[in-house]
Amino acid sequence: MSEKPKIYVVQGSTGEYSDHCEWLVAAFYSEQKAADLVVAATRRANELYAQHKDNTWGIPDGANEHDPMMETDYTGTRYCHFGIEIHDKPQPATPEI
Repeated sequence: MSEKPKIYVVQGSTGEYSDHCEWLVAAFYSEQKAADLVVAATRRANELYAQHKDNTWGIPDGANEHDPMMETDYTGTRYCHFGIEIHDKPQPATPEI
């Protein structure tokens, strides 16, 4: 049985307990590109967190160019990636009317 192709999804998260928040950042066919984005987004999130320490709500929207939807709080921001099998084939684009 052949293995199905995968896409690799990058996910961000922040908070803990009832304030925990997760969001999807991007998807890639390349696991290395997903891993590279995790490193870049984490590095930038850590820089922003260090600059704003006790004022994380002061980080402007879109400040992390690797993740414009980044959220953070006193716990910082974490990124990971995971692979998921593709169960379909790309469909041809439909012409716009």
